[in-house]
Amino acid sequence: MTTLEQVPEAVPSVILIDREEYNFDFATGVACSPNAVIEEGTELDAGPRTIIRSPARLAGKVVMGIECDVYGQLTHSTLGDNVRIDPEARLTKTTVGNNTIIGSRTVTGRASIGSDNIIGAGVGAGPGFTTKQGVNVGLSCIFGARTELRGGVSIGEGSIFGDDTVIGADVRVGIAVRGEDGVVICHGSIVGDETRLLNDTTIPPGTHLPALTLAYSEQLHHFATRPLKESAERLT
Repeated sequence: MTTLEQVPEAVPSVILIDREEYNFDFATGVACSPNAVIEEGTELDAGPRTIIRSPARLAGKVVMGIECDVYGQLTHSTLGDNVRIDPEARLTKTTVGNNTIIGSRTVTGRASIGSDNIIGAGVGAGPGFTTKQGVNVGLSCIFGARTELRGGVSIGEGSIFGDDTVIGADVRVGIAVRGEDGVVICHGSIVGDETRLLNDTTIPPGTHLPALTLAYSEQLHHFATRPLKESAERLT
């Protein structure tokens, strides 16, 4: 991340960052690309050493902490300190904690993203998406409404979860996992690649599901699994 040194007020208000010209506000310590779009009526409150780059677009009330680096679109959103929003990311009514990276083309609405998160490129999250500290989400993951990812969760690229999903602390989810609505993965579990989790399945704490597993809840909510390749009749 590029940071700005203290600049005396005698220096002109146009400065160079990465060989590009930026307008610099001495009162706030914020640098803004002349090609960034700040829509009329925007209320911007940004901390020192924050950089608003092209093609950023800001609208509504936007708050940024210190040393943020913003390329994406923010609408009625709040960023903590040292947050990076990559190009073409679109955050609406979203709060982001400190030291977090939001990848390009990621879209959130009415979300709360914790500190020390890495959210990969192309992630889509429905309203009510919540993450705690230290979450890592791979590329192109999709989450339904009211999904909660608790501390230390890691999710592989291309995974998709439905509405009302809860993934407990320190869970590891492999790549291309499919979870239907109402899935709960309890803390400390490991879910292998390309696993399928049917509606309202609860995976007990510390469970290790191999790759290509079908997991589901039987009568009385007993947890059950079978090899996915032998379970095609349940998926049609």
